[in-house]
Order: sequence, then C-alpha cells, then structure tokens
Amino acid sequence: MRDIEMDSRRDVSIGMPEDSRARKPQREVLEWDEQAERMASLGRIATGIAHEINQPLNSLKVIADSMLYWHRKGKPADIEKIMENVSRISAQADRINDIIQHIRTFVRNQTPVDPRPCQVNVAVEGALALLGSQLSSHGIVVKTCLDPSLTQILAVSNRLEEVIINLVVNAMHALDSVERLEKRICISTRQAGSRVILEVEDNGCGIGEELRGRIFEPFFTTKPIEGMGLGLSIVHSVVTSFQGCIDTVANADCGATFRVTFPTYAGHAGEGAQG
Repeated sequence: MRDIEMDSRRDVSIGMPEDSRARKPQREVLEWDEQAERMASLGRIATGIAHEINQPLNSLKVIADSMLYWHRKGKPADIEKIMENVSRISAQADRINDIIQHIRTFVRNQTPVDPRPCQVNVAVEGALALLGSQLSSHGIVVKTCLDPSLTQILAVSNRLEEVIINLVVNAMHALDSVERLEKRICISTRQAGSRVILEVEDNGCGIGEELRGRIFEPFFTTKPIEGMGLGLSIVHSVVTSFQGCIDTVANADCGATFRVTFPTYAGHAGEGAQG
C-alpha cells in the first residue's frame, strides 16, 4: 500500500512571504501554491527534459562537424548536399524550440483562457514528449491505447496536459517505491457515449481503500519531501473546471488506476442547450 502522509506544511508557500499570504485572498494564495507545485513538478522531470533537448543538439553537432570536416579536407559538399544539411539543421532547431515553448506554456501563470475544443490524445502525446526519457530512466515501460476516433472535449490544452503529467508522475513515484521485474504505466482513452474517458494505470503499490476519499485534498501527500502535496489536488481542480470528474480504483492484481471522465464537446453543447 502506498505510504500516505499528511503534510504538516499547510501554511508554507514557495516564494511567497508568510505576511504576504496573510494579506492575500484565499484564492490568490492557492494560485501561488499551485504555481509553486507546477515548478516543483518541472524540477522533478528536468532530467528527462534535458535529454529531450540533448538529442537534437547532438544531431546538430554531428551535421555541423561533418560539414566542417570535409571542408577542411578540401572536399566540400556540393550545393544540394549543403542545402540538405541546412534543412536538417533547421528541423532540429525547430524541435528544440518546440520543447522550450512546451516548457514555457506548462509553467507560465497565464491570464485565464476560455476552454476550447481540444483532443485528449494530443495532450497525452504532449505529456509523454516531456516525460518519456524520465520514465525510461526509472525503468518504466509506458504502453498507450488511444482511441483514434475520440471526440474533442472543451478544455484548455496546456491545463489538460498538466493533468496527464501529474497523473503520470504520480504513477512513476508509486512504481519507484516497489521492486518489480516489469514496472508498467498504461495510458488509455476511449469514448463512452457523450463522454471521453482517460485512464492512467500503474502496477505499483496501490492506494488503500481508506485513503481514496482524501487523496485529492490539498496538502495531502505521499511525498512529504518532494512538492507540497498539491499535484492531485490540482488535477481534481482542473478536471472539475472542465465539468469532468476523476476517481481511482484498485487494480485486480496490483497498483491503481486513475479514471478521468469528460463530457464531449458535443455533450457540452447539448447540456448548454438544455440549460
């Protein structure tokens, strides 16, 4: 069973003085705390992000060094080969830029954005683009089963991705606490009528029945040292803001599954028309 502890730092916020917290409205204080947790999450996946950036950087260096080598040998490539290499360099630079923009979007405390139609599968792919190397370094195999015909939902794309990142990191930490030959995270999406269902399953230590009703409370954490216990609370807040719901179930063999259910974009429109 996962070792859940209540974090005693209920009034502690990263980067926000105690007297300032006392003068701030409760919602604004929570926003500070959420931003601090978001930065802590980024720190926990920093190794994976560095690896994702290093891959295109290494490609850039190999291409450039090859061109310099043949130039110094007095055998410069013809113009078509040069342009091919320039095109490859540009593509790798774009890849680095995409990763950096991805990170900026994740950590930026933006002005509230109205929900728009977006695709859950795209958010899953974006989350795994940031976390893939980190998960591999932890010896975790990630399996996906994404419904290609999934209907769009009404959400904010970067907040949706944040939900998935938090759930996957939570699963990663659960797997870090167990000894298994195969550590596995399965991410699946499917359509159920006017609902879209996202599931993140791990074969870790599971969650005790007596704790399931509390894991989405702010500052209730399995990790008293890392973070502030806001990860799952943020997930719950974001999901409900998109009129979705989240729950967790014990797997038949071991581990836990977090199930997130959203109304489809068409479902939103139908509910609005009825209201």
